[in-house]
This record gives sequence, C-alpha cells and structure tokens, in this order.
Amino acid sequence: MTKGLAHNGRNLLASNKRSLHGTLCFIACLVFSLITHELQAQLPPWIKHIGFPSYVTIDGPGWFILRHDLTRELVLTRHGAFELDYQWRLVSPDGLFVQGLHEGSLETLTINPMGAPPTADPLAEVKSYSWTEEGRLMVELTDGTQFQHGQLALLNPLHPEHLIRRSYRRYIGIEAAEPLATPTTPGKEGTGKLIVGTLSTEPEPFRLETLPESGIAARGMLTRTGVPTELAIQGPGVFLVRDPVSGAFEATRAGCFLVDREGYLITYDRWRVQGWSEPAFVKEGDIQIDGKGRPATSDPEAQVSSYLVAQDGRIFVLLSDRSVYTRAQIFLFQSDHPIPGTLSALNRLPVLRDRLTPDRAGWWLEAGTLERVHLSPQLAAQRKHWTLRLQGALSATGNPTDLAVSGEGWFVVRDPASDSKWVTRVGHFQLNLEGYLVTKGGFRLQGFSDPDLNIRGDLRINAEGRPAGFNPAATLTGFTITREGYLNVRLSDGGEYIRGQITLQTFREEFALRPIGDGLFAGWDDAVPDRNEAPGTPRLSSLETGALESPEFAPELSGTNPNGFRLLISGEPGATPVIERSANLIDWTPWQSVQLVAAELEVSDQDAPAASTARFYRVTQTPQ
Repeated sequence: MTKGLAHNGRNLLASNKRSLHGTLCFIACLVFSLITHELQAQLPPWIKHIGFPSYVTIDGPGWFILRHDLTRELVLTRHGAFELDYQWRLVSPDGLFVQGLHEGSLETLTINPMGAPPTADPLAEVKSYSWTEEGRLMVELTDGTQFQHGQLALLNPLHPEHLIRRSYRRYIGIEAAEPLATPTTPGKEGTGKLIVGTLSTEPEPFRLETLPESGIAARGMLTRTGVPTELAIQGPGVFLVRDPVSGAFEATRAGCFLVDREGYLITYDRWRVQGWSEPAFVKEGDIQIDGKGRPATSDPEAQVSSYLVAQDGRIFVLLSDRSVYTRAQIFLFQSDHPIPGTLSALNRLPVLRDRLTPDRAGWWLEAGTLERVHLSPQLAAQRKHWTLRLQGALSATGNPTDLAVSGEGWFVVRDPASDSKWVTRVGHFQLNLEGYLVTKGGFRLQGFSDPDLNIRGDLRINAEGRPAGFNPAATLTGFTITREGYLNVRLSDGGEYIRGQITLQTFREEFALRPIGDGLFAGWDDAVPDRNEAPGTPRLSSLETGALESPEFAPELSGTNPNGFRLLISGEPGATPVIERSANLIDWTPWQSVQLVAAELEVSDQDAPAASTARFYRVTQTPQ
C-alpha cells in the first residue's frame, strides 16, 4: 500500500465566509484583471491566472504550511487557494490558518494595521495588500503608508512521497517526509518563488489502495456526515466500548456514537467508549463530554457551549465563558493477535480488556465522518431513528416574524385545542387575528408571555400589559423582535415596552426527538428536557430576526459491499481514471473506468475471490 505523494507525480500504484472588505477586494481584483491576459501567456499551462490577490502558486519545490486552530497540528498543501476570514486572517477554504515566519517562528498571517510604522495615522485602515515573489506580505493603509506585515513560510521535504494524505490536497506526516530544513521563505532552501494571483491546476495524483476485505480490521471509504460524535478511524486500531451494566468489553470500528444525558460518549445500545476519562490523562475509563475537570481560571457556572474531537482523540470542550480545555482522550486499541469471533449485527466483537493495548501511533480520527464498511444494516436502520441535527444555512427574508436559531435550542409551540406541545427549528411564524405568534398550523409560540417576564405561555403581540403611566388610549403601531427574543411593542404616542420574550428549549438527548411532519418534533420526555431559557444565555445562541434557517439533518447512509477486493481511489474530483488488474505485475488488463465525483471513491472487485489470477491493481489516466 502506497501512502506517499510527490508533488509532481502522476500515478501511484498498488495498493468561511469570505470577509474581504468590498473596496479592498475591488481594487486588488481590478489591478490583477488588467494584466491577466498578458501574464497568462507567460505561465506554464498547469498554472492558471485567477487575478485574486490571496491565490498563490509555488513555482518549484516546497509546500505551504497550515495549522489547525485548536489542535495546533501542522498540515501541508501545495494548493494555494487562500482567503481572509472575519478576523482578517489568511485561511484555507477548510478553515486552516496559513503560516508565516516571524523572527524564526511560525505564526498565522493576518492583514491589519498592526505593525505599521509610527508615522502612520493611528486611525488608518487597510486599503489593499499584495505579495512579493519572496512571500513578503505588503499592506497599504488608507493614509498611503506601506509596510511589510509578515512573510509566507514554506517547507521543503526530502521525501514528499512519505507524506500521508489526510484529505483532499491536505497532507500530514512531516517528520517522516524529512524536511531539508526548518520552515523557510519562498526562494530559499531549495524552494520555489511565488507566482501571485494564480492557482495550480495540476491534478492531485491518483492513489489506489487495497482495503481489507471484511472483519474487525476492515478499512474503507470515509463518508462525511457532519455529526461531531460520528468518528472514522484512519489507519489501524479499534474502539473499545464497555457495558456499564455487566462490565463486559467489546471492540469495534463502527464509530456511530452519541452523547447521552450524563455526557457519556455511547454506542446506540448505550455502551460507553473508553480512553483517558479525566483531563489529567491518568485514569482510563468511560469517556464523558461535559464541564468537569475545567481549569481553575474558568467560571464554575459556565456551561458547555460546544466540543470538538481532534484527530488524536483528544476532546476539546468550549465553555460559555469562552475558555477551552481538554476534557478526555479517546483510545484506539490493538491486539498482538487477530481478534477471533464473528461480528455482531452492531459490528462488534467481544474481547478481553487485558488482551488489548492502547495504540497511540499510526492512526488518527476524522470527526463528523463514518467508515461505511462498518455501518451494518442494523446500525444503518437504527441511525435512521435518531435526530442528528446540524446547523442549517440562514437566509434573510425581511419578514419581522421570521426567526432563525443560530446555535443550540428549539422553539416550543403549543396546540391551543389539545394543549399538546412540540418543538421545531422552523421559525416561519405569523400573527393571527388575535395577535398570537403562530406556525402555519396555528400552533402558538411559547415563552414569557407577560411584560414582567415571569409567566410562561403563548406569546402575543398587542398593547396589553403596558407599564403604569403609559397612555391607556395609545394603540399598537409596530413591534420588533430582538436577538435575545424580546418582543418590543411600539405605541401610537411613541411609548415602547417589552411585551414578552421567546424562550428556547434544549435537550440532554436531542437525538431521541421524533419528526412528525411540518418541521415539528415529538418525543419530549425521551429526549430528556434540559433548559428552557431566553436566547443568548449560556449554551443558547441568539435569534436572527427577519431570517429563516433551512433545517439540516445528517444524511441517511447504508453500508458498502464487503465482498471481493475493495479498492479506494483518491484523486482530483471529476477525473475519470482506469483501473487495471494483473496476475504477474507485467501484463495489465483494463478492468473498470470510473469517475471521481468526490475526492475519493470506493469500488469492489466481486469477481476477485473466484478470479484468483487478478490480484494486483493499478490506476492510470484515461487514454486520450
């Protein structure tokens, strides 16, 4: 199996939002566009002149260095499609920070007035920026001041073929690739200089990898789901899970996990995932994702806002006071001998804990991803019953009664006829003739229904409950709904007051909610209600008024065909390579032509067990 990559290779065998200031973007792009045609004629055919100032290509050896914000992991790429985030940091499209050199150390490149000469106007803002071919980042301010604001860093590995492909055009394993020197700048230590405003269109080399056929060690294609507790293993190893009732252990690679009401990371039948269970990493046990073990500097009352499972299994918890700490670390385990037995319907094998040892090298985890070869039919069927909610996209409507939840929480609505309550993320409300905020089915939105914010009930927008001293003859002329959910009403004499407040509901086992149609969910008790509070309080994000969320849920998945030889092809999306097979590594016969819709594709040679002569495979370019 070949994992390496040479940047100029062709075939390998065998097995955020763009936040640029409008004026800056316009000026920079206009300047580039004026010279696009002239420069394109001078460029190699695999370099395309884009004209966008943050796009760069390395003209020769070298790799850009990216860093993950939370894990601090370094990742290499030769794909220089960069952009600016909302804090004017240079980032890759997947949110990794582009690194530069400052006094010999790596730091994230930013574009701001910081570091300007003392003669610059302290109120001046960034007007434009540009690169030199040596990677110097030059910034111009609105007062005309120009200065260098960092320099791009490159790394030049001696053996780029030893790099490990983590995802599309992203590579790790820097130490194994043996860098020729410490990070340097373009044009030094054998690296190429930059061609600014361009993008390399050279396709990522194809990679063909044979995968284990079946069993606990089977490996296969990863499918993105977006669910943070769904984990896929890259490399060897298995998860260890424990039954809290019997104490029995089982091994699995099926990373279909959930977080229960107590914060434990569990399987669908509530077995608990094992690892370092405390922040000090001294006690092995059941993994919990909660606010325990927080640093002494954190607010003891702060709630868990979110969490992230890093590639090394560490679980980072973000509290509502914005502090971040490592809560636990998931283990992968290995055995010196094959684990005997037949996989259960849940893709697990009984094991003895003392026969396994934690494996801390040669693997990593991909959160929000599943390895479909381990998604058994029973697991896939169970997964369809869970509500695996993702944050949906928000779109402005301008309608004052359209509301979108940005973050955690659900709207609560009540049927006035039956007094039944449901929850929903669909915030398309309207005022009925009685002034109640209702869904299209007439169900009333819930919250604090009185101006003193003490009584919970149906929310109504009218002129009732006005404070003492207000003109009793004044009539309702308008209203607004704030990000904190306040219903502010405005009277004909100019008086304004709070009529009520929307509250949001959270659940400790949100996955147990059941859809019943029209965006409504039942199963209140099964989901274990947690908090019902106003937007903006800890763990409850704000409302976006005059906007709607397009509710998004994890895609339904099915397993892959486990029969025959399974092959994983990685490469440029849209490419149409040909897979060839051979019995002797000399004579090759075309077997199958495929198209890479995404960066990876899994195929099965189901004839392989019978056709024992076809045991070797390679991938080639489609003949022209």
